[in-house]
Amino acid sequence: MRTKSRGLIDFISTLGSHAPGAGINVADLSTRINNLEVRWTTFEDQMEAFNEMIAIQKTALKVRLEEHVMEQNQAIDKFAERWRTLRPTELEHWDLDSVNATFDNLHEPQTASQQRLARDR
Repeated sequence: MRTKSRGLIDFISTLGSHAPGAGINVADLSTRINNLEVRWTTFEDQMEAFNEMIAIQKTALKVRLEEHVMEQNQAIDKFAERWRTLRPTELEHWDLDSVNATFDNLHEPQTASQQRLARDR
């Protein structure tokens, strides 16, 4: 893009010097050319700073994402361990007392979690 603008400026200066009555001030044109170089340099510096900022943010986001993944993996492991400990076992005896005891055991964690939620509010 920079070379295209440079080529366009060269074309305009050539056209201005060969077109009679065009009324182009060569001094003004050279000032604009010098100003354009400064603007291009400023633009390139700003683009470099922007790209550095993007790289820093990208790294920070990767770190945060890795932390969240680790937290979720720990939560999954805790859930799996809780499930292993609270999972109902097969009934050896199918009498009414054994079945009622199994259902009571299933409802205990649910009741406890509801009580914790009510207490935390």
